[in-house]
Amino acid sequence: MDNEFREHIEKQGFAYTAIGPLNIRELMNKRRRTKNIITAWKASRELESTIKSSLNEFADNNKESLELAFLGVNATYPASVSFSSMKVPTIVFSTTYESRFSLHYPPVDVSRPIVKDGDELNWWRALLHFAAWTFQRIKRQVVEPGFVSPTRFPAALTTWLLSPVSRQRRQSRRNGWKFCYGEWGLRPSLPEIVIGHRALDWEPLRQSRDRLYLASLTRRREFDTEWSQGLETDRPLIYLNMSTVFRGKVLAPGGALFRWARVYKRYLDVVIAALGMRPEWQLIAACGPFAEVYEPGNLPENVRVFDRVPQIEVLGKAALAITPAGAATTRECASLGVPILAFPMWTDQHGNAARIQHAGIGLNGGDFRKLDVDRLLRLIDRMLHDDAIKSAALAFRENQVVDRETEWQQLREFVEVHTGVRL
Repeated sequence: MDNEFREHIEKQGFAYTAIGPLNIRELMNKRRRTKNIITAWKASRELESTIKSSLNEFADNNKESLELAFLGVNATYPASVSFSSMKVPTIVFSTTYESRFSLHYPPVDVSRPIVKDGDELNWWRALLHFAAWTFQRIKRQVVEPGFVSPTRFPAALTTWLLSPVSRQRRQSRRNGWKFCYGEWGLRPSLPEIVIGHRALDWEPLRQSRDRLYLASLTRRREFDTEWSQGLETDRPLIYLNMSTVFRGKVLAPGGALFRWARVYKRYLDVVIAALGMRPEWQLIAACGPFAEVYEPGNLPENVRVFDRVPQIEVLGKAALAITPAGAATTRECASLGVPILAFPMWTDQHGNAARIQHAGIGLNGGDFRKLDVDRLLRLIDRMLHDDAIKSAALAFRENQVVDRETEWQQLREFVEVHTGVRL
């Protein structure tokens, strides 16, 4: 993954610099997997010390030349200390629709809108939003599959309570930064760039002058997969993908999702079985390491399973996308006018599914763990024959998608207004 990222960065004409030693990821995995409170705390302290020293070295070497910084909104500790001390104009960016706490809208992990566009905010809706902000963080990050297991929860809670973030925050505040509350805790109160369509966000957020949306399509890694071989143009193509988190060894023994592998495998089995019953449809499934357990000879004739495929190319021919509604897939489907049948699995996917249904470009299919063949077939039939959804998806593509040059101009203006830097 690191080599792929470096190759992608250099292909865009930028220089690639790794901050910190390569064992940072090992320390993060050690902290994430451990069930022992003491081990978790020691790993956190070692990780913080390693990152802090690396960032301080980076700051010392670049304090005279660095004119502008972009930081991931959830990756600012302890980066906030180094960059605030350098007095570098900074903008945060997010690949999801996560936001600052407000009673005017729910957090990004709520699966349905509480206040719709044009609704007035009364005391009852404000109370519902407050409850959502209070409750959903625990529900989505602890109870849902794939996050902290009950046996690891004490270690994770200890790490969070004893983390040095408060000390870093105080130092950053002394350097002039402000902070606010968001879905994942405190975050810098800085101008932010959201990688997503503005029209899919809630109305109060769309009106913010401190929030810029960029959503033009960017081709991902190229593949040699012969995904289109044997496809028939007279049969609707349905595309299924799983979250990009299903990579590497997450499903192997000891991996982050190992204990939940059967839950996700059952979901795939349901989709493949349902599509196998309807030979007039075709299915292309990109499901990461799950692809290894499906023998081509045992699959229905109209179903093909891959580890990864060139998603934008596949969506260009698809009549429907069945997806957990990750940020990138939601953006690409909306840009290409492909209706979406969403089965969110965790965090921002729930909010994306809510936005998809609210915009009329697809449906929120609900809990993927309770899905059965009959219900899925009914949903697909509805999606393929619902002219309102098809029209909404095509209208979204025509009315909301802007070219990259326009977005570049918007970005330059946004940066200049908020930092004084001219790109």
